[in-house]
Amino acid sequence: DAIPDAVPSAVCDDSYIVKTLEQLEALSHCVVITGTINITDSPLTDLAPLAGLTEVGGSLRITFNGALPTLDGLSELKSVGGQLEIYMNAALTSFTGLDALETVGGSLVLFENTSVVALDGFAQLTTVSGNLAIGDPAYTNSTLEAVTGLNALSHVAWLVRIVDNDALGSVSGLNGLATVGLKLELIRNDALVHLDGFSSLASVGAGVFIEDNPSLPSCVAWSLVKAVQEAGGLNGEIMVSGNDDPCDPDPCVMGVCELACDLPGDYSCP
Repeated sequence: DAIPDAVPSAVCDDSYIVKTLEQLEALSHCVVITGTINITDSPLTDLAPLAGLTEVGGSLRITFNGALPTLDGLSELKSVGGQLEIYMNAALTSFTGLDALETVGGSLVLFENTSVVALDGFAQLTTVSGNLAIGDPAYTNSTLEAVTGLNALSHVAWLVRIVDNDALGSVSGLNGLATVGLKLELIRNDALVHLDGFSSLASVGAGVFIEDNPSLPSCVAWSLVKAVQEAGGLNGEIMVSGNDDPCDPDPCVMGVCELACDLPGDYSCP
C-alpha cells in the first residue's frame, strides 16, 4: 500500500488501502486525497484520524468493517470525485457523519449495513453524477425500514435503483429529488407502502419500473407515473406490475376488473 511522504503534505497524491489503525493514522494530515481510498476488512471502531479530510478525488469505499459504528470522522468531507460505496459494515448505525458531503462524482451505493434501520444523513448532498443504489439484487437489505436522509438531493444523473429491501416502508427523505437522468427502478421492496418521497420528481429520462412491491398499492405507483407525465418529464418505458393490485385476484362477478384509481375501491367491474 502507498505510504504518505515523510514530510506530510495536506494533499496526499496517491491511492490507499486501509485495513489497520496504523494505516489510517498515516493519513491523518491529509486534507485532499487525489486518488481512491478503500477502508476495508478492518477492526476499526472510528475514522477520527480523517477528521481534516475535505476531498477525495477518486472513489471512497467503506466495506466489510465489522466494528465500525459511525462515520463521524468524515464530518468535513465535501466531495468525492468517483464512487462512494458503503456496504457490509455490520456495526454501522448511521450515515450522519457524511452530513457535509455536497457532491458525488460517480455512484452512491448503500446496502447490507445490517444495523442501519433508517438511512439518515447526507444532509448537504445535492448531486449524484452516477447511480443512487439503495439495496442490491445479490445482497438483500433485510433491516432498512426508511430513507429519512438525502433531503437535499435534487439530481441523479443515471439510475435511481431501490431494490430488494425487505423492510423498507418509506422513502420520504427523497422528497427533494427532481430529476433522474436515466431510469427509476423500485423493485422487490416487500414493505413499501407509499411513494411520498418522490413528490418533487418532474423528470425521468429513460423509464420508470415499479415492480414486485407486494404492499404498494398499484394506484400509488400509477399516480407517480401520472405526476411525472403531467410535469412533461417522463421518457422511455413504463413498467408497473406485481404490486398490490385490487384486480388480482379478480373480484368482479361479471366482466373483467379494471384498475380505477379515482374510485374508493380502486377498481371497477365493467
